[in-house]
Amino acid sequence: MRIMKHLCLVSVLVLAGCASNPYFQTGDTLSSFEAGKAAQGKGDLPLAISKYREAIKEDSGNCEAYVALGFTLLDSNATEEAMNTFERAVEKFPDNAPAHRGKGAVYLVIDQPESAAQELRKALSLNPQDHKALSTLGIAYDMLGQPEKAQANYRAALELEPMNMSYENNLALSLVLAGKFDEAIRVLERIARSPQATPRIRQNLALAYGLSGDMKKAKDMGRKDLDDRAMKNNIAYFEAVRSMPLGSGQVSGILPLNQPKRPYDSARSWSN
Repeated sequence: MRIMKHLCLVSVLVLAGCASNPYFQTGDTLSSFEAGKAAQGKGDLPLAISKYREAIKEDSGNCEAYVALGFTLLDSNATEEAMNTFERAVEKFPDNAPAHRGKGAVYLVIDQPESAAQELRKALSLNPQDHKALSTLGIAYDMLGQPEKAQANYRAALELEPMNMSYENNLALSLVLAGKFDEAIRVLERIARSPQATPRIRQNLALAYGLSGDMKKAKDMGRKDLDDRAMKNNIAYFEAVRSMPLGSGQVSGILPLNQPKRPYDSARSWSN
């Protein structure tokens, strides 16, 4: 199974890249768009979707509302609706980088990395400083078995957004999948010490330890988030796959069953 099957990609609201539009507030009454943003911030995705749709009905030229709606639909696992929204956005606003980035993100979700890469390259042609598009393009290249290109994109994203743990996690996982365990471990050990480290980061570190042959450290790290049974299953898996040719850059079939479902940290890879 390709690693994309493990990627239930997450996104949050993106508002950059559109021409500014006047959003009016009267007293404490928010515009539909601002109400959508507020609902998004509180985690009320159905209300956010409703308000963004209202905003588009009120102003069909509101490209920010299209982009926000698309990412919120993607965040809600409404993949087909998200694609339809981004396709409309790209048609109406062909020079809008976030719209192309969003369309590329949906292509990743539906396991079409070549199409994703095409949209993400378009986004970067419109805004070369879009570090979210750079990291997301890195995921597409990893899925295509092109780890050198993937890692170059993650590093470029980190030049624009230094110390971004999401991008560092993506880089490290790419290094793991390419068999560059020592370098991956150095990156993951540093970010795993952060108070903001997620289970995803810690279990990617356990993966790196296990595939490098350090089962003791893999066990110790695995126990931080997994019960004994899950951890033992992962250790057995690490031992079974150590003989696989990881250095080829192929990313299929090497993640353990108890690896987090989103090994790439895409929460900030293409979105604000």
